[in-house]
Amino acid sequence: MQSQNKIDQLLQRRAGEICEIETKYYELLKNEYLVRSIEIKKIPSFWYKCLRNHHTLPSLITEKDWELLQYIDDLSLDEFTSRNRVKTYKLTIEFKPNLFINNNSLWAAINTDELQSYSGSGIDFKAPNSISNFEEQNKPSFFNIFIGTEGESALSNSAFVYDIINGIRIDIWEDPLRYYEA
Repeated sequence: MQSQNKIDQLLQRRAGEICEIETKYYELLKNEYLVRSIEIKKIPSFWYKCLRNHHTLPSLITEKDWELLQYIDDLSLDEFTSRNRVKTYKLTIEFKPNLFINNNSLWAAINTDELQSYSGSGIDFKAPNSISNFEEQNKPSFFNIFIGTEGESALSNSAFVYDIINGIRIDIWEDPLRYYEA
């Protein structure tokens, strides 16, 4: 059908142009996000309060998770676009020294093309802590997103990872002040 071919071509062209515009503005915003990060680090418990005041994320976070999240020093979200226009979102959380993990930072990444797979930095727990200490009955730990797809503790439900990263990306990352002040 000739008209459908024309529609498909226009939709593909539109997608390409939208991707170019989004990439252009992401590059322009990158420096401002860095400046904002420096300002935010001066505000005690900023990211903890933003996560705590969000309308849906607290339901995905266990009480033990909150104990570790009190040590957040910085939170960032990076966006990468591949040549074939697949976007990858990478959430990075930096921590102050704490009693739970040895890592200074944790990251998790998921791309919009393969939502079934994701990757994570892994977590180096301080003894006697482990991921199971952070889970509640029928509720996985927020920190499962950083374990990745390898190993016995990996999440089989990547939708959980996507919900957390996307929730932070869409709601919190662009304007965290509205959740800090809530």
